[in-house]
Amino acid sequence: MSNKELIFSRFPLLERAGGPPTYLYNLYRGLQEITGESEGSTFRQNKLEIKFITGQIRKAEGLARKHSVKLKNLSGSVFPSFLAYDFYQGAKNFIFRREIKELKAEIRESNSLYLNTVLDYPVLKPLASNNQTKLLTIHSPESIVKEFSKYSLLAKAKLQVSQIERAAINWTDVFIYPCEEALEAHFKVFPYLEELVKRKRVIFYPSGVQKLQISTPKGKIRKQLGIPEDAFVVSFLGRHIEVKGFDLLIQALSKLNQGLEAPRIHLLSAGKGHLLQEYGQNPLLRRFWHHLEWTNFPGDLVNASDLFVLANRKSFFDLVLLETMSIGKPIISTDVGGLRFITRSSKGIICIRPTVNDLMDSIFYVYSSNLETRARMAKENLSSYEKNYSLTAFALNHLNAVAAL
Repeated sequence: MSNKELIFSRFPLLERAGGPPTYLYNLYRGLQEITGESEGSTFRQNKLEIKFITGQIRKAEGLARKHSVKLKNLSGSVFPSFLAYDFYQGAKNFIFRREIKELKAEIRESNSLYLNTVLDYPVLKPLASNNQTKLLTIHSPESIVKEFSKYSLLAKAKLQVSQIERAAINWTDVFIYPCEEALEAHFKVFPYLEELVKRKRVIFYPSGVQKLQISTPKGKIRKQLGIPEDAFVVSFLGRHIEVKGFDLLIQALSKLNQGLEAPRIHLLSAGKGHLLQEYGQNPLLRRFWHHLEWTNFPGDLVNASDLFVLANRKSFFDLVLLETMSIGKPIISTDVGGLRFITRSSKGIICIRPTVNDLMDSIFYVYSSNLETRARMAKENLSSYEKNYSLTAFALNHLNAVAAL
């Protein structure tokens, strides 16, 4: 008798969107690699069958986007722009509900249902049977209520959404977390969760990511950005905001380069965030800071550097760290949240507190190290990625977890 799992996503599976769309995209790709199935939404391994339910999203995306654009065109006149967003989300939800009902028989016949957002709970609960195992991964470090714009109509229903969130967590039989540190972070967000997990099952296995691709040689990237060939380069990927510690990194590098005629340590970054505006006009920072607002090849940026720095003040389980490990570079990461779990898996990562002084000391240590030491750190990180965080490792972990239910 086969064991069938249904994995739900109202979102399209996207390679670099973050959250559930990218998490499930990576799992999908990993299952492709293991099973050899290059097309379709169903994967079979031994007596286990896993099916992704995401097809309805393509229809929802098209309809919702088409009409929300029309509403956005009225923004600033008679139709507030935030209502366009609400319509877009509402249309997707309506179509998700309508199309998912067509799968009622298949849903009831499956052994387990895997949700990646609590918002799928009210849609699936009426269609599910009592003897199925319900699995849930919560991808946000905060309650979903905090993700709503204060101008959104959804924000006016915070109490109702909060109730749905709690009901979904209560409904869940098995929680899937990348590590214990991520679960502990949620105890502060959902105080009732700590009591729930005492009588429910929690499965821990780390997420996996695609290996970052390199399209342009290191020297060419540096030349394009005006970075000296012999410069020591630090790279940073992600949002340029305080919680990501970008301000700490800027301060550390400013002090390390202070008083020098030419900067000895350069910064190469990519991403968005309000700190770009605050720091972007500073001529002293422009002496050593080279920024790309967007890149289709983040691997090029990391590869062009000598050291990657993740300076988070808070963290759940940052996939950017896993991606940079796949390039094979020395890494500095702060000792917060799920990052603590990742840093323990490799000797190529220097784990520090999120302070300017700790950043300065650790950056200078790598800068002062010989090439042999840096190469050893890089090799450790690449090896840890391949063993623990590749797409194949991710998919195997999921298969083993579901098979053991």
